[in-house]
Amino acid sequence: MTKCTIPCLFAAVILTFISAAAAEPVVTWDPLGPVRAEADTLFLPDLTSAETVEKGGGVALGVWQEGKPGPEVYDFGPGRDGPAFRGKMGAYTFMNWACDGLIPGDEFTIEFSFRMDKPWAEHFPSKPFFSLNGGNRLEVSANATALNVAVSAEHRPGGGRLNLPFDQWSLDDQKWHTLGFTLKDGALTVWLDGKKAGEFKDLPWGPLWSDNTHATGILLGSGPGGLKTWPWVSDLRISRTARVPGQVVTLRPLAGKLAVDAGKAIGAVPPHLLGALHQVPEAFSPGTVRQGLQVIRTDKFLTATPMKFGEPDAAHPTKGHSGRFSYDWRVVDRSLDALKDLGVLPFISIDSTPQILGGGTAPYSGDLLKNPVAYSSWSGFTGEAPNNLDDWSAVVGDFVHHVLKVRKDIVPWWGVWNEPAGNGVFWRAGLAEYLDLYAATVKAVRAVDPQARVGGPEVAGPWDSDRKDGNWIKGLIERCAKDKLPLDFVSYHDYDGSLLTSDAVKGKVAEWSKAAGLAQPPPLVIGEFNWVGGNVYGTGKPQYRNGMWHLRAFNAAYTTAFLTRLLDLGDFELLIFSHTAYGDPRSGGWAATQLLGPKGERWAPFNAFVGWKTVMGSELLATQKQDLPPGVFATASRDPKTNRVGLVLSNYGFSQHQSRKVSITVTGLGAGEQRLTRWLVDATHSSRWDVAEDRPEGAAQDGLAEVERRPLKVENGNAAIELDLPANSATFIAIDPRN
Repeated sequence: MTKCTIPCLFAAVILTFISAAAAEPVVTWDPLGPVRAEADTLFLPDLTSAETVEKGGGVALGVWQEGKPGPEVYDFGPGRDGPAFRGKMGAYTFMNWACDGLIPGDEFTIEFSFRMDKPWAEHFPSKPFFSLNGGNRLEVSANATALNVAVSAEHRPGGGRLNLPFDQWSLDDQKWHTLGFTLKDGALTVWLDGKKAGEFKDLPWGPLWSDNTHATGILLGSGPGGLKTWPWVSDLRISRTARVPGQVVTLRPLAGKLAVDAGKAIGAVPPHLLGALHQVPEAFSPGTVRQGLQVIRTDKFLTATPMKFGEPDAAHPTKGHSGRFSYDWRVVDRSLDALKDLGVLPFISIDSTPQILGGGTAPYSGDLLKNPVAYSSWSGFTGEAPNNLDDWSAVVGDFVHHVLKVRKDIVPWWGVWNEPAGNGVFWRAGLAEYLDLYAATVKAVRAVDPQARVGGPEVAGPWDSDRKDGNWIKGLIERCAKDKLPLDFVSYHDYDGSLLTSDAVKGKVAEWSKAAGLAQPPPLVIGEFNWVGGNVYGTGKPQYRNGMWHLRAFNAAYTTAFLTRLLDLGDFELLIFSHTAYGDPRSGGWAATQLLGPKGERWAPFNAFVGWKTVMGSELLATQKQDLPPGVFATASRDPKTNRVGLVLSNYGFSQHQSRKVSITVTGLGAGEQRLTRWLVDATHSSRWDVAEDRPEGAAQDGLAEVERRPLKVENGNAAIELDLPANSATFIAIDPRN
């Protein structure tokens, strides 16, 4: 077949996602009957061919990974009711859909049919031929004598297995059989050919399903590594309502409800939540950056700064506070001046060993030292550990003294190093050496300012571990507790693409902090963030590398959903988007993960930041959002100074291409008339790459699009709002008194 390019994933969907008008709201479930779209159907893929799978939002992974046409990788034919397929070669011969927006976290019915052409014994040993893997896991496999159903969750204890012997359940390998799963009130019931086969209680699952879009999500027909033989599968359907065979059930509609109490504040919105990585070029106007950002994280100050032992000279005119070193602070000064001009606060990472202490990168000199826009972030990074921690402490103290006491800058976050674990690029030592470095650094910073906030370990991922010493975050918590060292925040990077990772991190940090004897866990900082790092343009996974997804409305929806989740969880105080700017995105790699383009283009995620900053006030409001459909996320706030009520909603899901209707009720509004203003980021609004890529005609999309402004009818302090959220969109609403 001809490969379907990634942009066609947003093409018209055939028999995949069905609106609520497709069926009556009351049904009787017959697991052995026809499989049709009903009012609560979230997912019903067309398995006719690899092309129909991809048009419906899925990935025929075998085509992309094996590099061969669909008919050489899959067999297609009739299923129990609708079309069926099976893989026939290779390690990735299965169909794959991202699960965000397709699987409810609170209640569902999932069903599919399967059969074999060969005896079950020839299928052994087996990988799962059906799995849901989105932080939570549900897997179905077969061995020589039985079907096996397993439930588990990443980074959460618990789970279980259910064994269904072939002879006991009269499973004929030549006939179609049907498996069903219903989730209700925290219990998962398994149905085999319409009969109850077992139940899982006390599930370890988190509150939603979210995945990183590669060999995770919904996997049908096989899993990574392939099978010895492949089963036929058909008639996969996911519904929003839990069913019982033979019983009448009222279907839950796909539309959702959101209730907001504008008179009830339940907490504070972090005042400086929106950040990005590194300075932008001088050509960007300060007004542009401050519209969407509050913080910029940057680093390599010590490597870029010329320094020497001893007294000042012409090249090192300023003696440090310690009296042991002399410096030329021009790179530090212009880097921090640039951040002031942009109107953002600095998050300074103290990292990259200077050459004088054993680092392999020379400080700036010559034209580079004179260049007014050669900021510290331009420097190469030195991963060697300092050769003398006493000298390192003196240099750190001199640097912090210059920033805080001489320049009198405000620095809310001092981080220790960048991505020290694992690959040896940024740190060529182990965890034990890092912990010694952290101890020396935090003492040096606090000697200058006892109130300074210092944290780490700024790992590339929260689960980074050293084979000998274990998890780096856990190790830092334990060392700080043992030696009574300040740990004002825990920082890590998140390029996972899953909305559940932050849940797991918060839980583990709380667990480790309690075990170490800390009175309470430190706040959390995400020091670098974006959608899946392995899916970047040009160099990512084959099925995603042509989509420029990180610049599009899709990533605005993901980022906005992620922010709402951080407010739900609490204890997260800062998110650093990677990157602020990075040159031409068509060069691929990390250049395609920017907020602002080389010619001043404002990509969709930046406009989402602008929307968030525009409507979100300082007080987090009470909301009831249990009835929102999967993939829809929301939060609400109030600005006590202006009485503005701000609402933020996201409809997110890579394979979920349908709009979602949401009915909003707002209570507790003040007396008098109110005005509603709505802004939108989607594939046709505020998303330059979706509309025109980087061509000049896309300039009209650079700003955040206002799509509605009207008086809002308020009765007795209450108002109603009806919204239609486009697929992969971010919506921002301000409700203001009409003075």
